Amino acid sequence: MQTPEFDSSGDAILTFGRNSNATAGTQWVLTRSTTLAPGSFEAIFRYNETNGTLLNEPGNHVSIDPQQFQITDTAPPGTRAFYRFEVSFD
Repeated sequence: MQTPEFDSSGDAILTFGRNSNATAGTQWVLTRSTTLAPGSFEAIFRYNETNGTLLNEPGNHVSIDPQQFQITDTAPPGTRAFYRFEVSFD
Protein backbone atom coordinates (compact mmCIF):
# COMPACT_ATOMS: atom_id res chain seq x y z
CA MET A 1 0.00 0.00 0.00
CA GLN A 2 1.31 3.43 -0.87
CA THR A 3 1.25 6.40 1.49
CA PRO A 4 -2.23 7.98 1.31
CA GLU A 5 -2.62 11.20 -0.64
CA PHE A 6 -5.31 13.81 -0.01
CA ASP A 7 -7.37 15.71 -2.55
CA SER A 8 -8.42 19.36 -2.22
CA SER A 9 -11.52 18.32 -0.21
CA GLY A 10 -9.41 16.44 2.36
CA ASP A 11 -10.54 13.03 1.12
CA ALA A 12 -7.94 10.27 1.51
CA ILE A 13 -6.83 8.58 -1.73
CA LEU A 14 -5.44 5.10 -1.06
CA THR A 15 -3.68 2.99 -3.68
CA PHE A 16 -2.59 -0.61 -3.30
CA GLY A 17 -1.41 -3.33 -5.63
CA ARG A 18 -3.51 -6.06 -7.16
CA ASN A 19 -2.47 -9.39 -8.61
CA SER A 20 -5.07 -10.20 -11.27
CA ASN A 21 -3.74 -13.79 -11.27
CA ALA A 22 -4.47 -14.24 -7.57
CA THR A 23 -5.64 -17.60 -6.25
CA ALA A 24 -9.37 -18.26 -6.52
CA GLY A 25 -11.12 -17.07 -3.35
CA THR A 26 -8.79 -14.10 -2.77
CA GLN A 27 -10.45 -11.24 -0.89
CA TRP A 28 -8.85 -7.77 -0.90
CA VAL A 29 -9.95 -5.73 2.13
CA LEU A 30 -9.26 -2.15 3.23
CA THR A 31 -10.15 -1.34 6.85
CA ARG A 32 -10.14 1.93 8.80
CA SER A 33 -9.85 2.90 12.48
CA THR A 34 -9.39 6.09 14.47
CA THR A 35 -7.58 4.47 17.42
CA LEU A 36 -5.52 1.42 16.36
CA ALA A 37 -7.20 -0.44 19.25
CA PRO A 38 -7.74 -4.16 18.69
CA GLY A 39 -11.15 -4.76 17.14
CA SER A 40 -11.59 -1.12 16.10
CA PHE A 41 -10.91 -1.56 12.38
CA GLU A 42 -13.98 -1.62 10.10
CA ALA A 43 -14.03 -2.62 6.44
CA ILE A 44 -14.61 0.25 4.02
CA PHE A 45 -13.74 -1.76 0.88
CA ARG A 46 -13.84 -5.47 0.02
CA TYR A 47 -13.29 -7.09 -3.38
CA ASN A 48 -13.69 -10.78 -4.19
CA GLU A 49 -11.25 -11.64 -6.99
CA THR A 50 -13.09 -14.85 -7.93
CA ASN A 51 -16.47 -13.40 -8.83
CA GLY A 52 -15.76 -9.66 -9.00
CA THR A 53 -18.05 -8.86 -6.05
CA LEU A 54 -17.37 -5.38 -4.71
CA LEU A 55 -18.54 -4.21 -1.29
CA ASN A 56 -17.77 -0.56 -0.73
CA GLU A 57 -18.71 2.03 1.89
CA PRO A 58 -21.34 4.31 0.30
CA GLY A 59 -19.90 7.44 -1.27
CA ASN A 60 -16.37 6.14 -1.73
CA HIS A 61 -14.91 6.19 -5.22
CA VAL A 62 -13.20 3.02 -6.47
CA SER A 63 -10.99 2.44 -9.48
CA ILE A 64 -9.87 -1.12 -10.28
CA ASP A 65 -7.36 -2.06 -12.96
CA PRO A 66 -5.23 -5.19 -13.45
CA GLN A 67 -2.33 -3.82 -11.36
CA GLN A 68 -3.97 -1.77 -8.60
CA PHE A 69 -6.96 -0.58 -6.63
CA GLN A 70 -7.49 3.09 -5.87
CA ILE A 71 -10.06 4.01 -3.23
CA THR A 72 -11.04 7.56 -2.30
CA ASP A 73 -12.35 7.64 1.27
CA THR A 74 -14.88 10.46 1.00
CA ALA A 75 -15.74 10.37 4.71
CA PRO A 76 -12.50 10.05 6.66
CA PRO A 77 -13.35 10.42 10.35
CA GLY A 78 -12.30 13.46 12.38
CA THR A 79 -8.71 14.55 12.47
CA ARG A 80 -7.09 11.18 11.85
CA ALA A 81 -7.65 7.73 10.44
CA PHE A 82 -5.51 4.62 10.27
CA TYR A 83 -5.86 2.26 7.33
CA ARG A 84 -4.98 -1.42 7.10
CA PHE A 85 -4.88 -3.46 3.90
CA GLU A 86 -5.54 -7.20 4.18
CA VAL A 87 -5.72 -10.15 1.82
CA SER A 88 -7.58 -13.29 2.79
CA PHE A 89 -8.56 -16.54 1.10
CA ASP A 90 -12.00 -18.12 1.28
